[in-house]
Amino acid sequence: MSESETDKVDLSALKIDRSERTRAPGRGRKWFYLLWLLLPLIAYFGYQYLLREVAPTTRVRVGEARMLSGSTAKARLVATGYVVAQIKAAVASKATGRLLQLNVEEGDQVKRGDILAVLENNDIAANLALAEANLKAARADSTIAALNYARQRELLPSGSTTEDVVEAATAEYYRAAAGVCRRHGKSAAR
Repeated sequence: MSESETDKVDLSALKIDRSERTRAPGRGRKWFYLLWLLLPLIAYFGYQYLLREVAPTTRVRVGEARMLSGSTAKARLVATGYVVAQIKAAVASKATGRLLQLNVEEGDQVKRGDILAVLENNDIAANLALAEANLKAARADSTIAALNYARQRELLPSGSTTEDVVEAATAEYYRAAAGVCRRHGKSAAR
């Protein structure tokens, strides 16, 4: 451009018109990004609230396992274990033996009194038979000692026996009676 043309240009037309407000670039996008950040957080906390309020928790009842003896030990599995929120239960037997029968599989629901498994109980049956035989022998010894004690007490007034023999018979009777109590306690504990 020449100098004469630049003098003729009206500079007032170059003013900035401030009457129309325009948004700064990116200002509207801040709210959009903020909304996308907050939306997953709101969804997560809403889901957690629904889990607690809508789906109630299940109460777990604690049970007690007891040792069985006699004929009941032959037919059932005596076990201890724990229940973990309807997910799994660990079961163990107090007695050892080979597994003869397994009546449940993982994931099966069981009720109180259900037989879970059957163990080979030959060892337990042999121990029980031995304990019962020992108890019978102790009772026989006690009966013999009681008869001998009674006989010696009858003979003491006639002078056919001495006080020492009666005391020995008394001691033998008490020892045999204690043996019966001891054997009876051991057979009941098995």
